[in-house]
Amino acid sequence: MEITKPFECMKKFHMAYNEKHHMEQLHNMTELIRIRDRNIT
Repeated sequence: MEITKPFECMKKFHMAYNEKHHMEQLHNMTELIRIRDRNIT
């Protein structure tokens, strides 16, 4: 039981990190699209 605890902790941290990274990527993509649309018009 004790052995899995650090793993669970790491898994939670990893998921939270991935989510944050994913949100940053989405934000960057929307920024790029906004800039691109501004250049088109």
